[in-house]
Amino acid sequence: MPIRPMLKSDLSKILEIDPIVFPDEDPWSLSDMERFFDARYSYVSYDEETNKINGYLFLQKLSKTSFFIGNFGVHPNSQGKGIGQDLMSTGLNKARDEFKSNQNLTVSLQVRKDNPRAKKFYEKNGFSVSGSSTTHEQMHLKTHGLKSENKKTISFISTPHIDQVSDLTVKDKLNSIVTALICNIEKKENDRYTSGLNSHKVQEFKKLQQEILGKQDSEIDPQEIIQQIRNLCQIKRNPIHFWSTPHSVKELNQLLLKMGLNIDDPKSENTL
Repeated sequence: MPIRPMLKSDLSKILEIDPIVFPDEDPWSLSDMERFFDARYSYVSYDEETNKINGYLFLQKLSKTSFFIGNFGVHPNSQGKGIGQDLMSTGLNKARDEFKSNQNLTVSLQVRKDNPRAKKFYEKNGFSVSGSSTTHEQMHLKTHGLKSENKKTISFISTPHIDQVSDLTVKDKLNSIVTALICNIEKKENDRYTSGLNSHKVQEFKKLQQEILGKQDSEIDPQEIIQQIRNLCQIKRNPIHFWSTPHSVKELNQLLLKMGLNIDDPKSENTL
């Protein structure tokens, strides 16, 4: 199911879905939704044939490095199709786009204690419990960014989706890999001669990511997508300098191994 930014006109439709998604919660009012609604960070999933909304994510920016997920749900009839993961990935990617390389990003949310399925989903996406009340647990996700150990080597410090791969579909794994590589490139220390090339490379990765998110699991050819990722990784930071090391080539193989995916490059006998 495709994902798009939420519109204010969507709120009345979400208002109808929310009590179905959360039958045991006090239903949100329209004023509640308007208070949490931010067109820059909120998203919906919808059916292309009927145009009906089947999922929604309200993400709020609290500070330069802090976000809060105020409401997140998928209609019961549409659950189990990867819609929740697509919405979460889209929101987290947007949050990452907002913070700088020298800052830590925190995304927080609340989950009912009697909803283990939701808690497991959040844990799969890198969240951990940081506090609790009588009925709810507070969960936080912290991304410490990627720092440069030297000009040629980037080390992954922490990347959401990567630390827990159990129960991930191939689509989730590929999306997680692209997300990590985007973070890697954006946090790379670059001089003025290569920053423009890096920006172009990030945009190409994001286009590929949208292509992945727009497909059903059954429509994805993992090896084809992996080769597309590899081709982007092998673009050099500076084509003028023959010694310029491509972004993320080594990191890609590390991520493929961690995800349990084939790392062989059919175009080369050597693995970079």
